[in-house]
Amino acid sequence: MKHDFLPLLLACTMLISVVPAVQAAERTNGQLIKASGPAVYYFNNDKRYVFPNDKVFFSWYNNFDHVLTISDAELAAIQIAGNVTYRPGKRLVKITTDPKVYAISDGNVLRWIPSEALAVELYGTDWATKVHDVPDAFFINYEIGDPLTEMMDYPVNTVLESYNTFEQVIRKEAQHDPVANDEPPSNGGATYEEYSNATYEAALTNDKPTVLFFYANWCPTCLAEEPHLQQIVAETENSVNVIRVNTKDNDTDADEEQLADDFNIFTQHTFVFLDANGNETKRVIGTQGKEELRRLIEEL
Repeated sequence: MKHDFLPLLLACTMLISVVPAVQAAERTNGQLIKASGPAVYYFNNDKRYVFPNDKVFFSWYNNFDHVLTISDAELAAIQIAGNVTYRPGKRLVKITTDPKVYAISDGNVLRWIPSEALAVELYGTDWATKVHDVPDAFFINYEIGDPLTEMMDYPVNTVLESYNTFEQVIRKEAQHDPVANDEPPSNGGATYEEYSNATYEAALTNDKPTVLFFYANWCPTCLAEEPHLQQIVAETENSVNVIRVNTKDNDTDADEEQLADDFNIFTQHTFVFLDANGNETKRVIGTQGKEELRRLIEEL
């Protein structure tokens, strides 16, 4: 499955045939980086963020000047932390399977524009040319906020000026993230932990249902889904074990590989739901979104 997914991963990064590059030895926050391949990433706090496509890139930048070229080994050592989202105020967006058009505010919060008249007030008569489709797989990078009701709800220029760099979006997300730290979230009844034999054995014997989250650190949708799962664990009143299992990535160990084989896991990401006796009750594959994940976990 890893080899099948790689073309999709490359397609989801921005493919640029020629990128003018700045050769430098030191990376700084906010730097654009690349290696020998064409994909360009946003660097922040020793992590890199993926541009899902060129439209997202050009909502932040006018050209490819000042891209830092590093070695393939250096790039491989920098973990992917998530995807770059559209610059707030710059574009309107919609999901490919839903006609609703949204403005982006407050970092990555989508606010529905319920009428064409309001869209014209905000973005002019050519507002429709500013609407970009967000593929379903990347829609989970955004949160849904309150609909807009009047022009004063969304001063476009003020929003645009408030977000000059993607680092500001990262900081805004961290302010709203109750688990933006290195400690596993827990509300006393629910836990979120990385896989180990001991963790798994304890989960099977503590009389609580378990969710196995089969994940890969090269998978953009896995990375986008994980914060939602962590937030649910921090908020839910249910007693449940949630265990992240690395699968077919450079952090996968032999025990994780064996567990994936035992459960016949072929796709990242996959959720396997176990009852308190360790019996599988259901599984779901691919992006679910925060509220659907919450529903599935609270049904256990």
